[in-house]
Amino acid sequence: MQRPTTTAPNRRPRTSAEAPGSNRNFNGNPIDIWADELSDSDASGDTEALEAVLALEEAAMAEGADLVEVSSTGNSVACGSDFGHSDSMDLGAEDPMLSSDSDSEFETDSEGNNDGDYVDDATEWNEGLHNAYTEQFNEAPPTLWKLQRQKFLKDFEKLLHPLLTAIVQWETTDASAPHRQCSGLIEGVKCTKKPSFRCYTCAANHSANHFCDDCSILHQWNTRCHHLGNSENKSPPLRMTGENKSARFPEIRCCSQASGGGRIVKLHSLTGSEIIRLKRCQFHDHGDMCVVMVREFGFFPSQIQNTPHAFSYSLLSLSLKLRRLGTAFQASAEAFFGTELKDAKATGLYQPFMDAVRQLAVLWHHKHHGLFSPDIVKELGLGQTVCPACVGGENADTPAIFNMDGFESANKKSKEHGGGGSHGHFGYTSVLFKTPTVKNVVEEAKSKGKQVRVAGCESQHKAGTEAAAIKSNGKDVSRIIHIGCATHSIVHRVYDVPFGGEPLWYSDDAIAWGLDCFFGRAFVLGYDVACKELSHLVAHHQFERIIERALLFMLFIPAMHVYAHGKDCQCLFSPRQIHGLGKTLDGEGVERYHSYLSPSIGLTQQETAENRHMDIFSVTDQYNQSKIRGLVSWTVRKLSGVFAELDGLRVILGNSWRIVEDSKYEDTVKETTSGRHQLLEGLGAKLLSNKEQLRLQIDDLARTIVAIDKHLKRGPGTKMASRLKKALSTTFASLYYKLADYNELEPKESPPLKFADVKAALTQVPTLAEPNQMKALVNVYWRLSEDVYHHRNYLKNVIGYYKSRLENHWSVVLHSLAGVGEAREVEAWQQTVKRRTKVEDEYSNQAACALEMFEEVGNAMLWKEANLMQIHTAFTSKDSVLSFQNLRPTQRI
Repeated sequence: MQRPTTTAPNRRPRTSAEAPGSNRNFNGNPIDIWADELSDSDASGDTEALEAVLALEEAAMAEGADLVEVSSTGNSVACGSDFGHSDSMDLGAEDPMLSSDSDSEFETDSEGNNDGDYVDDATEWNEGLHNAYTEQFNEAPPTLWKLQRQKFLKDFEKLLHPLLTAIVQWETTDASAPHRQCSGLIEGVKCTKKPSFRCYTCAANHSANHFCDDCSILHQWNTRCHHLGNSENKSPPLRMTGENKSARFPEIRCCSQASGGGRIVKLHSLTGSEIIRLKRCQFHDHGDMCVVMVREFGFFPSQIQNTPHAFSYSLLSLSLKLRRLGTAFQASAEAFFGTELKDAKATGLYQPFMDAVRQLAVLWHHKHHGLFSPDIVKELGLGQTVCPACVGGENADTPAIFNMDGFESANKKSKEHGGGGSHGHFGYTSVLFKTPTVKNVVEEAKSKGKQVRVAGCESQHKAGTEAAAIKSNGKDVSRIIHIGCATHSIVHRVYDVPFGGEPLWYSDDAIAWGLDCFFGRAFVLGYDVACKELSHLVAHHQFERIIERALLFMLFIPAMHVYAHGKDCQCLFSPRQIHGLGKTLDGEGVERYHSYLSPSIGLTQQETAENRHMDIFSVTDQYNQSKIRGLVSWTVRKLSGVFAELDGLRVILGNSWRIVEDSKYEDTVKETTSGRHQLLEGLGAKLLSNKEQLRLQIDDLARTIVAIDKHLKRGPGTKMASRLKKALSTTFASLYYKLADYNELEPKESPPLKFADVKAALTQVPTLAEPNQMKALVNVYWRLSEDVYHHRNYLKNVIGYYKSRLENHWSVVLHSLAGVGEAREVEAWQQTVKRRTKVEDEYSNQAACALEMFEEVGNAMLWKEANLMQIHTAFTSKDSVLSFQNLRPTQRI
């Protein structure tokens, strides 16, 4: 049986006399909708583009024809499936949309058929038609996109004042309409009084919503926080009882035995506010009363003892989500509680609102990890969001690659300069905020009167403000230092630094943590002064102990930071020079975290120590979870790029591809390391002329410019990009000075050397006929194979991590629930755990599906299991060729 045809309001059939580029305005008069936009010099081209837009729209309609049933008359459209909940719609004659009044913009015949073809947006919408329509415009040419946006703006402009009037009508009571009656019931009989109030909460649900003075008081009494208002936007008066006509408030009781006067509390929700009275018996305390409010009514108290305010769970949940996304508490409070006469602070709700949201943040963390009791916390810990791809399951043996950096903006004002003090501790933030536990060997040496000079790098690069004199500037915390996985940027640890610079004490602690947490696995740490850290470890005789304890230990400087160092450091620590890190890892995830944290960090500078920790924790946890949500899709994108590069390499090599595949990883790493060492030794071994030395300096500066320019294009708009622009300007200035000096030296160049010539010499594409080209391509092949190795391991680790979490965490939670508390409590926690494990199962399934791309026909020929095992052997061997890549030949231990 064919379904009745429904259309959107204010739509009519298109007549044959109407041109495709015309429409009717709100009053029904035909207008040329784009006459003004098509009056420029290229109007004819735009007209053709417009016709193409309309043609695509009609084509999209035609593609959806398999989902559309045409009636026997051949001119009506009736879709096979209705949009929304069609079963609950009343399609009878009472529906104003289907009435046959003369002013209706569309008419139907006796069979429910329409008289003409509908314009594009009047057709009943369905999923298939939506997909057919949107696919046409996903990558629309610029001209088409421009015309679509012009049409969008024109459509809104036509409807601006009708929509404005509709908003005004919604915001007012509409109680004076002739047909309007009170919706209340008095002893089961419908009230006949004239309505004067409107309940906007009920109106949004299409419920009876107009009430007279008496019924509005009764309706307010029987509902919680419904928004009622009259023509002056005032709420109904309170219910009055007794001979003295005293105000009476709705009551919330802890149990049937509750008695006494109780306590007045104001409830707040997204729809309104209301005063109620809390009553409890002698057997229940304030905490029990709070539990009843949350469990039975969904209102969360601002404080446990004698709470003056309580907020709806939906309001607090939305506020906490906004705070985790960087929105200030004051902005949220103003949005919810500010009025035309008072801001949120003046209403007295700002502080209790913040307290309630922060309490909910603690509860959300425990709920996320299933920590339903103190005993389970003692057994499983407080829980932390970590990178599943880098941590892996119980038997993970893949390298753990992390990096660390400081964030100067994340400081805290001292109490004397307007900062908060310390009022208590939220224990769960301790899973993120750490204090170093290793010895501060520098301070220890100083206390014994020893002066140990750390060489660092030849450019004497400083981390942060390390070079400046240490000044508090009214801060008791100068910055944070954080540690996260270098590939996925998920933050694992944060340190508060109570003094200037980035002391190497924190990097010592990061190394100790990595060796403990990932014992039996290779540990790689990135740091913007890794060169100084290595010199520090050697000078204080710690490097030997690290090498003895670690399976494999490596340091690197992030890809953009390394250009601030000298050529020695670039040879020894650049992720593009040393082996093991592939081509996709840049180590600059720390800057991405800075960018995410920046909008909200200013809000924490004057908070108390504990509130600051909680807010940074909340934003960081949200950042980590967002990274985990997109982890598999990000990995797939990276792998797709790697396979594309490998395929391009295979095309270049042709018949020589087999030679590259059969090469040995160990030989390639040894040869690369030897070449880097020769470069380091040869820099001062050969006595060069002044002009030759100057040319080397020019080439070095040009390489830096080319590299900086490449990174600027990849990461515009970041704080690091701003720094790189300044560095680029300075480097160009130095280059042009040296070019001028070079061109003045004998023998003079003809024509004079220019930057374009230097750049061309550095970036020219070599051919296979050149002597070292095959070695270079072998090197590229193995770096891409390292990417394949790492990303495949990441996907396997995701599966292993969530399998281990299910067996060692969630199973313990579920087992501990048995026999604990009432049946309803157990059921609620079981459902919560089921929801969470379902999400984690989905992450595992995504990773398992992504692993299938390795077996796809086009990709399977680009990698060999035996070659990946060579890389794995190098990462799991204590005497691996990957060891000591950061050391000069004279530093080998």
